Amino acid sequence: MLSVRILSLAFLFSTATAACYYQNGTDVTKFNPANKAYQPCNVTAQASMCCRINLDAGTPKDHCRPDGLCDSPNHEFLWRESCSDPTWKSPHCQKLCLDYDGPSPWGFSVAGIDVELTACDDGSLCCGIGTNGSTCCTQGKGVWMVNGKETTVNPNQTASASASAVPASASATSATSATSDPSIATESSKPSSSSKKHTGAIAGGVVGGVVGLALIAGAMYWLFRPRPTGDMDPNLSKRRELAAELDSGAEKQYRHEMPNMEVPYEVDGLPRGELDGGGKRAW
Repeated sequence: MLSVRILSLAFLFSTATAACYYQNGTDVTKFNPANKAYQPCNVTAQASMCCRINLDAGTPKDHCRPDGLCDSPNHEFLWRESCSDPTWKSPHCQKLCLDYDGPSPWGFSVAGIDVELTACDDGSLCCGIGTNGSTCCTQGKGVWMVNGKETTVNPNQTASASASAVPASASATSATSATSDPSIATESSKPSSSSKKHTGAIAGGVVGGVVGLALIAGAMYWLFRPRPTGDMDPNLSKRRELAAELDSGAEKQYRHEMPNMEVPYEVDGLPRGELDGGGKRAW
């Protein structure tokens, strides 16, 4: 008998607290009597989001998601509905898109009431449907739901980055364990044949690189060396030296006769006579 009374009181308590409220504190059933189909997803919790689940048997119902959102029976529509806390101060009240005032599927504004959401390809959610929702997704303005809380950080990318990162403590532990074993340290200190081959390959590559750089430098100098002009003919000095030697040799080979400095005199025109040969010589 006592158990029956307890169950009855529990039923009455759950019925009394089964009301759902919009964010302005209005009971959804008072706003529209047909809204009695909306009930809290978790009637035993202090507060819970509401979905359209209080329907007759055989009628498709909404699905209460863990993040507090409502998924339609055929998963075509996603909603943020009302909450069982009339003040909406409970952390269990999903406050996604509370400030959205776009049009509803029926044409009137959804400001302060239920909001239909658009699921973007990257897993984020945008307020509204149609052009408003698609534009939000295209511009990357959607939010993600993590543990019932909205965030602007993609949890999928964060998880991938965390998985690819190697913890520093794990690396340090591996290095310490490797150096603490003397046998491992001894084996690692011995150069292997593969390391010798690798060293030889490196040395050969260095030598080849130096030779290649020298050839490239020579080719660059040959291509960009200063070009001789008419005043910078490299054979001009040689030709001048040769001409000087030829002039000097010619002067030595051919001697010049000194000019005759004697002034010619003309004999006077007096008649010349021969002495008489009849006389005797005194000697």
